[in-house]
Amino acid sequence: MKNTDSLSGRTDAKYALVPADFPLPVHLCSGSDKKPISSFFTKYKEQLYAPGCSPCELYTRWDACEDLALKLAKKAFEAKQKELAHLSEQNVLELFMPGILATGWTSTADAKWVLLRIAAILRWSPPHALIND
Repeated sequence: MKNTDSLSGRTDAKYALVPADFPLPVHLCSGSDKKPISSFFTKYKEQLYAPGCSPCELYTRWDACEDLALKLAKKAFEAKQKELAHLSEQNVLELFMPGILATGWTSTADAKWVLLRIAAILRWSPPHALIND
C-alpha cells in the first residue's frame, strides 16, 4: 500500500510552485440532473474543489503550461532573430496564440497565461491585448 501522507506532502510541495496568476478553470454546472452537489466536485484531503481546481490538477496543468512556455520562448526568440525580425516582440508573441489554441492542449485562459509567461521569460513587453484582457 502506498503511503498517501508522503504522496500528499509531495503534491502540496509541488502545488506551492503554481504561481498566483495561473488561471483557474471556469465550470458552469446546473443542478438539473438531480445529482448530489458533491458529485460536481473533486475531493482532495477531505476538501471539495471545483473540477480542475484541486492542488493535483492545478499543478499538472501549470506544469504542462510552464513546459510549453519554456519551449515556445526559445522558438519565439529564434523567430525574432531571423524570419520575424521586422515585427515587434509583442507581434511575435501574438502570432503564437492561434497555434497554441489550435493544438487543443490548453484553454484560452491557459494560452494567454503561456504567452504572458513567454514574455516574462524573454523579458519582452507582453502584447497589449493580453494586458487589457
